[in-house]
Amino acid sequence: FFGRAIAPFARSAAWRSAVVHRLRQDGVAANASQFGDRAFWESRYTAGRAPREWFLSAGAAADSAAAALLSHRRSGLSAADSPLRCLHLGCGTSNLGGAICDALESEHRLAATVTNVDYSPAAIDVAARRADPRQSYHVWDVTDGSQPPAPPHGSAYDLLLDKGTLDAVLFCGEAPLLGYLAALRRLLAGDGGGGGGGGGGGSGGSEGGGLSPPPLLVHFSDEPPELRGGLLRAAFGAEEWEVSQMLVDGEEGWEGWDYFRYTVARVRATYS
Repeated sequence: FFGRAIAPFARSAAWRSAVVHRLRQDGVAANASQFGDRAFWESRYTAGRAPREWFLSAGAAADSAAAALLSHRRSGLSAADSPLRCLHLGCGTSNLGGAICDALESEHRLAATVTNVDYSPAAIDVAARRADPRQSYHVWDVTDGSQPPAPPHGSAYDLLLDKGTLDAVLFCGEAPLLGYLAALRRLLAGDGGGGGGGGGGGSGGSEGGGLSPPPLLVHFSDEPPELRGGLLRAAFGAEEWEVSQMLVDGEEGWEGWDYFRYTVARVRATYS
């Protein structure tokens, strides 16, 4: 059922064609098969030719993600809730990890740690050269069903960040896509990895009944809501999950493309 539900959205020919055209124009990839090929990306990272940032700038994405997290944590956040634990999925060589730490600290006086993961050893090697004690870097393939790196100081991550990673996975075929979405479901259910599990999740603060808020996924894409929003709703369902989207203001995409922020979290009534 899971695969059948997402199929109409995962195979949007028009969107894929437009993305491939843009990749060709930018000199990133010649065709869709390259975009979904692990060896291709490894070679690009090794040669230093992979784009550092997809879609939004790191700062714009971090500001938007921080705002989404504050809105999600309806009772507010304080220093007692930090450090917040963030998992940056498919980090590549992006500066988003440092930017989200900066945004939370400068705008909201909250400390954060970021676990950056990517399936490319070359990307992790380059990204890990940044001397930032707030961040760690790990080779992990989100799609293969293995456990993620354990979050520091807790059993679950508070925030999952995806800036274009799901877009790339959509070019990898059905099995990696299903694996990626299944991993998101596990992480959003509070299984933080490293053998930790269950629904405790969240940082020290609590909301109603002593339960910490469920983890939040913040995903950035240039695919419009009728497609990407449809994919996420088909993958997560309407009763147990909250899926929302919004246009990211002030960031115009390639040749006028818009960027969107999608968020996913479990409905609080079902989180236990």
